[in-house]
Amino acid sequence: MDYQEFADLWLEALRQARFPGIHLLCPIQTIDIRSMDRTYRSYLRWPETPETRMFNVTAEVSWVWDSVLSARFATTEEDMLMQIFGDFGIHEDTEPPWLRIDMSLHASISLDKGYPMPLLANWQHWVEKVSLELESFLPGDNENKGKNQAINAWHGIPEAVITFGPQGDTFLQKVSLRSWQGITLPRQWDDPDKADPYPDEQLYQFATRLQQALEIWQERLELLLDGQEH
Repeated sequence: MDYQEFADLWLEALRQARFPGIHLLCPIQTIDIRSMDRTYRSYLRWPETPETRMFNVTAEVSWVWDSVLSARFATTEEDMLMQIFGDFGIHEDTEPPWLRIDMSLHASISLDKGYPMPLLANWQHWVEKVSLELESFLPGDNENKGKNQAINAWHGIPEAVITFGPQGDTFLQKVSLRSWQGITLPRQWDDPDKADPYPDEQLYQFATRLQQALEIWQERLELLLDGQEH
């Protein structure tokens, strides 16, 4: 598996998840000419609703395919072990590599539309409610509790970007929620009896949860706007 194959699997996962009315903005792909790391970044724009038209709702998905991954997938596990350990490498084993995918939910307000910062109690209520409702749809370290495994997923809590008016008034500009998840990648083997599963199912589940999270994120913005539940 290489970078482009993984990117193609991600786009296929989005198609299979069947996002309703979603707009996938053209991915931004860059190469660091010093480290040769490859960065992928794309934005999914969620359709607006009359209740939350003030917000521009998007999801940002990104990952860094570093040069170590590229080097590892340029050969097989057996050849890599032989290069490291010599003839004794045939008796060694390896752990599957994994790739961190970052996902952020955003809702921004145009600079020309000043919206007063909600009262502290309203903000706290909104953060608590959104965090609770998104708990099962965002990746988190609770998935590995009790399994003696390294944490390979995380999500934060909603954060706000505010601006100040000339009189010192505070205005809400943007709300965001960040998370990331590790996707296990298949090793390349010479041995035909050894085969790791491809990450297509992991990516499909990730895309499906992203769709559900975006829907809840969009719906609960209305609560943030008026400070009371509908």
